[in-house]
Amino acid sequence: MTQVDSVLSELQEMKHRMDRLYSQSMGRQSPPCENEDEGSEPATDLWEPLAGIWETESAWIVELDLPGVLEAELQVEVKDEELSVRGHRRVPFQEDVIEADQSERPFGRFSRSFKLPPDASPERIQAGLKSGVLTLTIPRRDKDRTSSHRIEVRSE
Repeated sequence: MTQVDSVLSELQEMKHRMDRLYSQSMGRQSPPCENEDEGSEPATDLWEPLAGIWETESAWIVELDLPGVLEAELQVEVKDEELSVRGHRRVPFQEDVIEADQSERPFGRFSRSFKLPPDASPERIQAGLKSGVLTLTIPRRDKDRTSSHRIEVRSE
């Protein structure tokens, strides 16, 4: 991890902590998630899962940390050259818990979006969820090996 990545990661974590503090002090709650059932736990403010992005010769790989999120709670969509991941992480142990002594893991609705690179092939994106990590593979478009071609000239 480079020094810049370390600083960015630290700033993002600080933002999440400030958002939580603000939400707690203002007593805010978000509207229920689309998949949220009546009587289920209240939704918290929208949060963003941490992500890692890698580039290979044939694809872009995006990994999002989503421990405790079920496949049924995820929605992955491409629209207007933007890849969006939305979902919901439910609060565990809600029946017997009176109050959390400490909770550093966000719960409730989440959302994260990424602008697709110009050479992405959005129609071939694959998604897999394993061990709490959502892996999105965004293949690159096949490059035309012959970069030159003849253009017809017409007389008008």
